[in-house]
Amino acid sequence: MKRLLMPLWGLWLTSGGIILICVLLTACATTPPTQPVQSYSIDRLMVGDVVNLLFKESDAAPEPHTVQVRDDGNIVLPYLGTLSAGGKSVTELEQEIHGLLVPDYYKRLQVTILINSRTVTVSGEVRKPGSVAYRGEMSVIEAIASAGDFTDFAKKSNVIVTRTDGRIVKVNGKKARRDPHYDEPVYPGDKILVTRRWY
Repeated sequence: MKRLLMPLWGLWLTSGGIILICVLLTACATTPPTQPVQSYSIDRLMVGDVVNLLFKESDAAPEPHTVQVRDDGNIVLPYLGTLSAGGKSVTELEQEIHGLLVPDYYKRLQVTILINSRTVTVSGEVRKPGSVAYRGEMSVIEAIASAGDFTDFAKKSNVIVTRTDGRIVKVNGKKARRDPHYDEPVYPGDKILVTRRWY
């Protein structure tokens, strides 16, 4: 019996050791950095949106105001301060602003919010530079594809994204094409510059 168990015990140790080594190697393997992608519905306000606020049905209604949804998802209104807007529908934000103003400040007031057209600007070494329509979740590589893709002179490894708040993000387009983890999301108002290679 002992002679029968010894080969089985050795086999179990060998198999277990192989599995353990495989697990350790998998855990220690280098993986590309993952980028947090903020998910939005196209029907809801998102980072970078420029919105126009219109007020009527009151003799002393506030003046129309244009504001942009900041990178933190907030907007700042001169009469109400900071409000959360990112992820809310236009109707939800209209109702919230209405509730903050009526009846404390106005007996009646109609609040209307209009979203300016959503675009991303792509310039530099792309075949069709200019503004491309933002139709929902979009990545840097997708925006470049909408602008006709890279030219033959593009330095694909050096794509520069300027956010609406001035932050700059660099994307390696070569890696991003092979692996989406290296790609970056873009939002309305972002500017993408594809640099030129000089050799």
